[in-house]
Amino acid sequence: MTRARSESLFDRYFFGPVDLLRPYLLVRALLALLAFDCWLELAPYGYRYGLGEFNVAHFTLLDALLPMPSPEAYVALMLGCGWLALAMALTGPTRVGLALLTLGYTLGWSWSLLDAYQHHYLLSLLLLAMTCFPETRWEDALAADLHAQPEDRDANTDTDAPRAWGYVLFCVSCSIVYFYTAITKMNADWRDGHALERLAGRSAGARTMVAFADAHGVGAEAFWSAFAKSAILIQLVIAAGFLLAPVIDRLPRLRTRRLLAFWVLAPLSFHAGAAHMDLKIGWFSEYMLLVAVVVFLPREILAGVAFVLGTPQRAVGRFLNAEEPADATAIGALLLAGVASLGLFRLVDLPGDQAAGLIVAVLGGVLVLRGTSRGDTSRVDTSRALPVALASLVGGAALVSALVASPARFDYYRKAGGDALRLASPEQPQYYLEALEHYRRAQRYYPDDYRAFWEAWDRDAAARVARGEPAPDERRAVAEGAPPRDRAQRLEEAEAQVANLRAQGLLPPE
Repeated sequence: MTRARSESLFDRYFFGPVDLLRPYLLVRALLALLAFDCWLELAPYGYRYGLGEFNVAHFTLLDALLPMPSPEAYVALMLGCGWLALAMALTGPTRVGLALLTLGYTLGWSWSLLDAYQHHYLLSLLLLAMTCFPETRWEDALAADLHAQPEDRDANTDTDAPRAWGYVLFCVSCSIVYFYTAITKMNADWRDGHALERLAGRSAGARTMVAFADAHGVGAEAFWSAFAKSAILIQLVIAAGFLLAPVIDRLPRLRTRRLLAFWVLAPLSFHAGAAHMDLKIGWFSEYMLLVAVVVFLPREILAGVAFVLGTPQRAVGRFLNAEEPADATAIGALLLAGVASLGLFRLVDLPGDQAAGLIVAVLGGVLVLRGTSRGDTSRVDTSRALPVALASLVGGAALVSALVASPARFDYYRKAGGDALRLASPEQPQYYLEALEHYRRAQRYYPDDYRAFWEAWDRDAAARVARGEPAPDERRAVAEGAPPRDRAQRLEEAEAQVANLRAQGLLPPE
């Protein structure tokens, strides 16, 4: 009898009713964030891949199965994953698309130990869980309130209530991660605050907090120890919250559900603190803040957000399909959008951009595929062709705009130039040519706000020296978050070295 009761509790937890609005918003919000993460955070690190013809994958089997990674292959993969994620965020995810995105993204981080962010493991697990989310329409998500039912029906036992075990698995995965990270912080080095001080002690935010604590009679050692212990406690609280999250919407009393929505304060405070201390953890805080908001906030707020964000999308969809275009017209528009995307990707100016354009052209067709069901043998949903075609163009334009507005290309080429210069030698003079090309491109994309920062810095430094004060420490400023300088000096050095090698006949003439 105990075993039967245990199985019943398990089934009720994983296969009980779920408010479909949460997985509906969750998958679209995370896909949109993932797109810009791939473009602005991951792709700029592609210069490291295959450097010196050396690589170690995350799993030994991958070293035997996969070729040596290259900047072109890695960047193309990340650009393609970002486009696929944004296209599905705009047009609605499909299982085929999510499965391909999960596979591509997982391949990206597992291809090399150069990517050591632990939360990339988590994102692969969350993408896998989202692949199992129900495909929900906008109208159905808004109307899926578990408690908007006749009073004589029990939402916890109603067999007609919506199920989404993938969403429950998503929440459990988040709970496990927070619980595990809390347990790993139980060692003395973390409890005493030493590890946290090493990670964040040099950031401006951390120094501000330490100074505030010192002004109120709390020394730095006591502050770091208390801060570290509070991090352990709050992560345990967050883990419990994600474990209970699927059950909260099933509770019958509205007041109780709204009270438990305040659980969102735990992850918000934790990740806001991590962001303030400028911890080098990629976009993990952004992901988990977004997840916490969708998982814990009251349905009424999320419904308002879904209505505001979904209305333009639905209006565009109705406009595109108002006259039920013929299949040939829809597919033709998709093909034209694929060709236009190839042109947009030429503007990216990163290694592998044209390969990414070809990937996108293929993925556009993938997004209109659907599985067979109920005897329907059709595998092409032409009603999705026009929205996908438009999303293809929007995705390409968003990629180019994001790169123009960010230092991603500058970061790529300046770091690639530095690596090539470190490998260059009279025995390997070709690396001087690579460094020269990279530094020239880095100069092309040096951000104007970076230049303005250093011009002001130089004026201030000159004024301090004129007053007899010591000059500010430039290296420390960069370590604490100041932007890197341009590579004009490095470019001149590379040009001189290449000219010298050409004069010696070690490099071909220009």
